[in-house]
Amino acid sequence: MITDYNSLCATIADYLNRTDLTDQIKTFVQLAEARISRDVRIRQMLATATIPIQSTNLVTQPTGCLDVVNVTHKGYKLFFVPADLIARIEQKGPSSGTPWVYTLVGNAIRVAPAESASASLVVTYFAKPTELTGAIPGQPPPGGSPAESNWFVSNAPDLLLYAALLEAEPFILNDERIKTWQEMYVMAVGRLNQQYAVIDTHARSNQKSAGAATVAPPKEI
Repeated sequence: MITDYNSLCATIADYLNRTDLTDQIKTFVQLAEARISRDVRIRQMLATATIPIQSTNLVTQPTGCLDVVNVTHKGYKLFFVPADLIARIEQKGPSSGTPWVYTLVGNAIRVAPAESASASLVVTYFAKPTELTGAIPGQPPPGGSPAESNWFVSNAPDLLLYAALLEAEPFILNDERIKTWQEMYVMAVGRLNQQYAVIDTHARSNQKSAGAATVAPPKEI
């Protein structure tokens, strides 16, 4: 039964029928968590952060941010636009004022126009889950303190197991089992994303905020 990091590692060893992979299993778990962070987007991963912004158009995304869902400024939702469009908005509009659009540039959030007063952005985002203790031997994980358990251990241990086994089979040259764990992993991801789906997923693609519409954009873009 998987109840924490150690029992996860023990279960992986049992499924592989190997007792000589103690150190390697830690790497399999690390790679499994990285794979899950890329593939899973559920409401349990949502977080919010308030980021001060003043006399600038660029702020750093929150630590551990996997994907930005939406950005608000003084209670109004900002429109998401591609990076090339925001450059055109900056050219044709005022250089500073009240931001009404944003884009993502690397690990930064860029708004237009630049905030002219002291204010804050409230960012809703998918946060990287807390990594399990020992996933990287001797090193604390980025984005948070290590833990013996996390939400996935308690609620989706099968996903962690399948992902780790999918990483393990190529290492032990058991290629015929890769397809099996790949299929089970994909099925588990799909069911998890469906069961804990986020309503209005990736809100920046919908642009249906009445609040944002109250901030009038330039007539020509």
